[in-house]
Amino acid sequence: MKKHNTYSLMPMVLIGIFALLTSCEGPEGPAGPAGPAGPQGLAGTTGAQGPAGQNGNANVIASSWITNVWAVESNGYRAHRNIPASEITQNIIDNGTMLVYTRLSSASTSIKLIPCPIYNVTTGQLAYIIDALFKIGNFDVLAGAPPSGISGIEVTAPNSQVRYVIIPPASNGRTSLPENPEDYYATCAWLGIEP
Repeated sequence: MKKHNTYSLMPMVLIGIFALLTSCEGPEGPAGPAGPAGPQGLAGTTGAQGPAGQNGNANVIASSWITNVWAVESNGYRAHRNIPASEITQNIIDNGTMLVYTRLSSASTSIKLIPCPIYNVTTGQLAYIIDALFKIGNFDVLAGAPPSGISGIEVTAPNSQVRYVIIPPASNGRTSLPENPEDYYATCAWLGIEP
């Protein structure tokens, strides 16, 4: 029997195994699950200061409810004159916004922005219009003379009240107003004041 030299076959076998291992590649398998999160990294440096925000309503001034003291004037108008409001300055008159709301009594939830018409509840006829006149340091509330046969506001709403809201101008000269200032409760919410 002939002897085979196993040492001479060994390099051939090794070359074959090496060729198989380096030249064969099968299809890629699915990705494995994500590993656990690593430890928290170091805190970054503080960023640059951002731009100034838009002016808010921090300077809005709202009075408490003020009960009107009506006087009948010689022209038939009803007036509550010189209601103190030291916040009304010439700058506010020229550049700000002044809103005055009225209600017929402290129990009333129906609140209207002045100027506003008041109608006779029986006839539906216009009874008078309530308006306001602003002056430095105070303001007047006026109700027109009622038509003949209709009582004036001093009789129909002797405990009527007013409340003023002053919105100073922003530094850019503009005043930011609510979408519908006639809606008292929405305006209070928008301005961040208590109704």
